[in-house]
Amino acid sequence: MPYTPPAAGAGGAAESTASVSLFRGPVPAEGGTVWTQRTAPSASAWMGAAYGNGVFVAVATGPTTAAASSADGGVTWTARTMPSSANWQSVTFGNGVFVAVASTGTTAASSTDGVTWTARTMPTSAAWRAVTFGNGVFVAVASGSTTAAASSTDGITWTARTMPTSASWTSVAYGGGLFVAVASTTTAASSPDGVTWTARTLSTSQSWSSITYGDGMFVAVATGTSSATSSPDGIAWTTRSLPSSQTWNGVAWGDGMFVVVAGNASTAAASSPDGITWTARTLPSARWWRPITYGGGTFVTLAEADALAATSPGTAPLGMTPLATDAVITSFVITNATSSTIITPAIKVDDVRLYTVNVPTKTTVTVAATHVLEAGDVITGSASAEGLYLHVGGVEL
Repeated sequence: MPYTPPAAGAGGAAESTASVSLFRGPVPAEGGTVWTQRTAPSASAWMGAAYGNGVFVAVATGPTTAAASSADGGVTWTARTMPSSANWQSVTFGNGVFVAVASTGTTAASSTDGVTWTARTMPTSAAWRAVTFGNGVFVAVASGSTTAAASSTDGITWTARTMPTSASWTSVAYGGGLFVAVASTTTAASSPDGVTWTARTLSTSQSWSSITYGDGMFVAVATGTSSATSSPDGIAWTTRSLPSSQTWNGVAWGDGMFVVVAGNASTAAASSPDGITWTARTLPSARWWRPITYGGGTFVTLAEADALAATSPGTAPLGMTPLATDAVITSFVITNATSSTIITPAIKVDDVRLYTVNVPTKTTVTVAATHVLEAGDVITGSASAEGLYLHVGGVEL
């Protein structure tokens, strides 16, 4: 419905306030929707990726010493060298340190910048498959029908831990005060500290490949299926459906969106705001896409055995924060604007979607009385239109 700002002093006090910001440029899509192909430094079997301190880092299996880093949002990559040739499987970031593990004996490594790496030693010889960080602790799990796990507070000195059952553990994530690891069939485990683990049961038997946590939800995906599974507590799991049956290799969360990528010479990807309902997306070329991570407002994935990466912007501009309460905001007037419809439902708590509007090149925003934004709201004014985008949130004007 059209909205005309009330006269000064009308409308009463706002139930809550939020800034309204306009940003010049094309309207970003939701995270994981639009992908751009990039060039990796070598055609390595990229297996793991992580983000920290403004840098993306990737490691590869081989055995190889191949690694890579990017300091510009995954656009430009530089070759780096691991301290030994190994089947590097996974990398994470925490406490100012990147930590990588390999499925080669006791091989591990750490780096403060993603450029220079130092060899580290795991506590037992195992096919270390995945590593994550949470609550001040690094945790690693191993594949190959084993109970091997390990934890470290600094990524340098590791202590052996024991999983509750022997399995080929493939991925581990932290969130909501809990570490959760997944394996094949219905096997999973959870731990509050990375030390003591409790067996859990997933909702369906699959070859689970990757798990992540975001917005109060664990989400795991598997290869050779359209099934996914989600859990708010890492204990009770519910089967979900991805858009198609694929070799789903990796899942990540960022900026209010879960994003999953597939391999097996596929362009398949998918995104979900809640880990429950998924929408098919398309990667820029048919490759064996494997690791995916999020950082600095960007999703990044790399292709196994190809010198290729791909990036997708997150949903919202950097620094954006969600509304504190539902629906009611301090209203706004855009001057010098053409009439344009805001394409959105009513705003809700934690809603970081973008609200599309056409306005001219230079626009001012004036705070007026309160108003609830609804689908079909119109901003009025006059001038030739240019595409900008609008976001309502706690961003300084």
